[in-house]
Amino acid sequence: MKSYLDNDTIFCIVPADFDNCAYIKFFEQVSDRLVYKTDNDVKLGIGETAEFFANGQKGVLYFCSKIINVKNNFIEIEKPKTHEIIQRRENERVKIKQKIRLKDETENLIDVMLCDLSVGGMKIISENELKSNCTYKVYFDFDNSCLEFSFIPTRVNNEAGKYIVSGQIDSPVSANKIELVQYCYKKLFEQSNRN
Repeated sequence: MKSYLDNDTIFCIVPADFDNCAYIKFFEQVSDRLVYKTDNDVKLGIGETAEFFANGQKGVLYFCSKIINVKNNFIEIEKPKTHEIIQRRENERVKIKQKIRLKDETENLIDVMLCDLSVGGMKIISENELKSNCTYKVYFDFDNSCLEFSFIPTRVNNEAGKYIVSGQIDSPVSANKIELVQYCYKKLFEQSNRN
């Protein structure tokens, strides 16, 4: 993990409530604690656990840690006991079987089966044909919160009377994107621990 402890690595810190996400840089290590600096006024609860993400040469570094102190623009955390490196190729898709709903431009609800998900796209199976030139609303239930994204199909294949649809997802709400990133990384972490 030492390669990530340098001033050039930018971490995204994601608290449990998603309300005070921030970008931070490593500042120094003091014994079993790490100190990070941010340019923003960050409001984090001392004692709460937050998740940390950073891009690196080998993939995405992910770990959880407890907030020890927040003073001015400095955040002090416990040095994490473990961390996970999520490879870039793994970051492309998380295998998930879950029923979700789409809403078309005329507000009709369409039930579909989610097959896989990433921070920028998804693949679904639908009994109804979806048009590749339309934008659909999609609703995800993540840990007791319902998030809305837009979904634009880029590939539609008809296989045995069902439509296999791949496309891009996006949201204008940055907190939704962060929660999607957190959800995908958490699922990847769980799946890698099962293997």
